[in-house]
Amino acid sequence: MRIANWNFLIIVAFALAATVACSKGASETTPQPTSTPEPKLPAWTTISDGLEATLATPDLGLGEQRFAMVLSDNEGIVRFPVVSFNAYRYPDGFDGERVGPVATELATFSEFPLGTRGIHVARIDFDETGAWSVEASVPRADGDSASVEVQFMVQDRPRSVAEGEAAPPSHNRTLGDVSSISELTTGSHRDERLYQRTIADSIATGRPFVVVFASTAFCTNAVC
Repeated sequence: MRIANWNFLIIVAFALAATVACSKGASETTPQPTSTPEPKLPAWTTISDGLEATLATPDLGLGEQRFAMVLSDNEGIVRFPVVSFNAYRYPDGFDGERVGPVATELATFSEFPLGTRGIHVARIDFDETGAWSVEASVPRADGDSASVEVQFMVQDRPRSVAEGEAAPPSHNRTLGDVSSISELTTGSHRDERLYQRTIADSIATGRPFVVVFASTAFCTNAVC
């Protein structure tokens, strides 16, 4: 019985070896085509004319809005002090023709802390809901200009708290609710004074304050 079992195992081993050899020979005589997947751009990011643009303010509603985008090229972040933003409508959707520009504004560059990034910001009045785009025009050293366009939807109102609205009286966690400040922030530059009060308490004081919602250590796109 043992000899029979060993014979069976030897037969199986030879069969597997033959299968591997046949598979190897087939792969050598018939190479399988390989393809490199196209890199996937983050949402609201487009590349054209040597420029890459990432929309930094996708939550847009009717009326005058703060509109910002990050511009970069092969040299890095575009730091030109002022660029032109041209706003267009797409009445029949993004597959149709664009109309405009219906607004032209100058966008100024604002550098982020530490100087590694920055955004161009303008105020744009969106007078209709639906499909829109903004085309940024950046001057070049040769006197020409390069352009890149980002597309987005404009809603009746932003999904988040709109400009001019009261801040929700949130009872967010503070240092008194946790054992470590690391439970409240992923940032590396931590100021404990910023985590002493709830938003509801700050509203009750009647004093001006700033509320920031940020993923300081885990944000991965160009806006960060």
